[in-house]
Amino acid sequence: MAICQEHYVERSLQIFVVNAPFWFAMPWKAISPLLSPNTRKKVSILGTGKSALSFGLFDPRSSPLRVQDLPPCYGGTGATPLGQSTEELELKALVLNANECHRQKAQRVAEQPMAQPCSASTADSPAADRGGSPAVVSG
Repeated sequence: MAICQEHYVERSLQIFVVNAPFWFAMPWKAISPLLSPNTRKKVSILGTGKSALSFGLFDPRSSPLRVQDLPPCYGGTGATPLGQSTEELELKALVLNANECHRQKAQRVAEQPMAQPCSASTADSPAADRGGSPAVVSG
């Protein structure tokens, strides 16, 4: 947690956990002390059966949220389904591309021949190939 907080400082303006089940309070109590006080202040947990509107999150004077940014299932009026916003689609494409690059790299590594095992014979040593003698270290 400390690494994330050091390297990804202030990445979120506010964090909303919407439709959190009743049991969410227990893991939150365990996790929240590990977060910085500033991060804890940003987290708003909204219970199940409640819309974000009922919590006053869309007050234009104080809220970073807009009603039109959330789908109706979360109390908003937005028409864009979850996971289909321009930003989410761009992020998905970026992740898929990174995964494909990693898969291709792993495949190239897997296809490389294994190194030959060491041999006790001096005829197989690189020094013997050059006409020299193998180095011997004594202790």
